[in-house]
Parts: sequence; C-alpha cells; structure tokens
Amino acid sequence: MSKPKIVCLIGKSGSGKSTIAEWLETRHGIKQIQSYTTRPQRTADEKGHIFVSDLEYEVLSANEILTETVFGGYRYWTTHKDIPEDICSYVIDERGYEELVKRHSNKYDIVSFWIERDEELRNVSQERKDRDKEMFTKPYWMYNFVVINNSHIETACFSIALDLGLEVDLD
Repeated sequence: MSKPKIVCLIGKSGSGKSTIAEWLETRHGIKQIQSYTTRPQRTADEKGHIFVSDLEYEVLSANEILTETVFGGYRYWTTHKDIPEDICSYVIDERGYEELVKRHSNKYDIVSFWIERDEELRNVSQERKDRDKEMFTKPYWMYNFVVINNSHIETACFSIALDLGLEVDLD
C-alpha cells in the first residue's frame, strides 16, 4: 500500500500558496489541509486555517500533532487525523516542512514546492514582508521543486500539476 502524499506549498507571504492549494482542490480534488492557528482571523471569509484559542491547543496530546510551528508569534499546526489516505496539499512554512520531513517521511510521501514571487508583486503589508525575511532563510535546493509565480497564477498551478503527474486541461 502506498503512503499518503502531502504536497507542501512553501513560500513567502503573498507568493500564491493558498491560491494554488485552492486551485488544486477545485481542479483536481486534492484536499487542502486547513491548519489550526491561534492567530486572529484577518478577514471573515479567510480560508486555509481553523482559528482556535490557546486553550484548545493546550489540550492536544503531542501524539495528535503532525507538525507545528510558531510564525508571527502565533501557533500553527495540523494533526494526523487531518491527512487523507491518498493526497492532500498543505501550506506550510520552512520550519514546519523540515519538522514534517524529519519526523514523518517514513509515514507520508512528502513532496515540496517552493513558490517564488518577486517582492514587488506580493500584495501584502511591509510588516509581513519584513517578517518573512527572518522566517525564510533556507536555500532553494532543499525543496523538490521551485515554481516561479511572477506571471499569471494559472501558469504556476499548471506547472505544479504537471510536476505531480496530473492531467492539465489548457482550455
């Protein structure tokens, strides 16, 4: 039996990770893992996270947590029960990715994509851009794939789909 595949999407704020995860789910049925976080919701319709309290985090057992990280002073994590038996995508930072590979590569098939986007194209606050400079320090070669997302987002999506061996309809 093959291991469940986790497609890790890693990149700085505003690089397109969440949009790519949504596209993979809509176009290819690849479930996007919603990470739990203790940070406040930015907008009422924000996707990609399940917003919880510090108390809800504290009652979890260490065995339940697949991977966790602290980013911007808030906790982010996911649990083993959130991973489907076939394939999913997970927007994750590089520390969380490293932990995932170190602790669980024997249980899961982990494929990583670094999503690169020029800073002037990233539509996020300067505060988030500054924070990212400290948070993302690893070289590109530590990832399985590097996707440049400086043009239309579907170009990056198609590239990832092809790298995953998925059929791509260009219409």
